[in-house]
Order: sequence, then structure tokens, then C-alpha cells
Amino acid sequence: MAPGQPFERPYADDGARPLPAPAPGRFSPRPTVTPFPVDLDRANTEREQLERLAEVEQHLQEVAAQAQGAEDQRENEFRHNEEDRARLFMEGEERRAQEARERLDAIWKDAEGLGPPPPRPPTVHEMGDGASIHSVHSVRASE
Repeated sequence: MAPGQPFERPYADDGARPLPAPAPGRFSPRPTVTPFPVDLDRANTEREQLERLAEVEQHLQEVAAQAQGAEDQRENEFRHNEEDRARLFMEGEERRAQEARERLDAIWKDAEGLGPPPPRPPTVHEMGDGASIHSVHSVRASE
């Protein structure tokens, strides 16, 4: 369109008019964003990630609960085994003590059949040869 020439319409005059185009360089190009306040694809992706994380969290909680249950079972088995060991030990101690009492009783019964013990021999106090520490010093000095 040259200056001074009349404006020609490229379209028929049926009431529809073309949209005005912005002048070049006057506006910055708009980013292509959906008219919604949130990008739906991104929101769906984040929702799926959260669902997967929730599933993983649930799985981890189940694994932790199973591990705790297994640990509790091992602890109960250990305590039961320790109680059995302690019971067996105490039974053995009682059996050994009973056997020792029976042996002692048997020894006393055998000793009663022997009669009284023989008399003790008299203690004889011998007089020494008269040597004392003083005489040892005098013998050493004379050498």
C-alpha cells in the first residue's frame, strides 16, 4: 500500500474483519502457554511421581514392619532358648549337688562302720642341740 492510495479491502464486506496484527518490534512474542494456570501435562507427571513415591513409601513401611516382626521373633526365640539353657543349667546344678550330698552321706555311713578313729600320737617336744642364732654368729666369726 502506497501513501495516498485508497485502502482496499482484501475480503468481501460480509461483516467479518481481519484481526489487527501488532506492529513489528512493538510487542515481545508471547510464550506458548496454555490458558490454564497450571500446565496439565506437568501436573499429571507430578501426580504420577507422587503416586509412585507413595507406593514406594508404603512398600518401605511394609518391609520395615516385616523386618521388625522378624527381629521380634528372633528376640523371642533367643529368650526362649536362654530360658531353656538356664533351666537345664539349674537342673544340672541341682543334680550335681544331690549327687555330692549322697556321696558325703555314703562316706559318713562307711566311716561309722569303722569305729572311732585311733588316738592321736602324743606330741614330743625335742630339745634342740642348743644351737641358737648367737652360736651361729660365733662359729662364723671364729672361721
